[in-house]
Amino acid sequence: MIDASAPQFDPQMRAVSDLSRKMRSVEDRLAELSERVAFSIDSLNKKEKEVEDALTAVLRTTSALQKDVTIIKTEIAHMRKEVSRAATTEKVGEIEGYLSLIDPMKFVTRDEVKKMIKGELG
Repeated sequence: MIDASAPQFDPQMRAVSDLSRKMRSVEDRLAELSERVAFSIDSLNKKEKEVEDALTAVLRTTSALQKDVTIIKTEIAHMRKEVSRAATTEKVGEIEGYLSLIDPMKFVTRDEVKKMIKGELG
């Protein structure tokens, strides 16, 4: 005979116990996953901040480089203008040719003319 005072585990009680144990296991895994997600979110936020800081630095550098390029372009345009005003080798050669024809070293100065006149008169 079966003792009526002894607890009986019928199949329904076992099923409830199994479900309760499985539920605790799922809750534990869910808590672990929540912690992992929170850690991942923190890591992503830190990385996002690092990337934003790096982008800001790159933008500052790019802006400075654009200013430098603008200044360089302005200077190059100024130099081109100056070079276009300068005499070419061909022009300098022409001027040398004219100077050699005229030969200004053969001209006399006023003082030399006065001395020549005084020398002939005197």
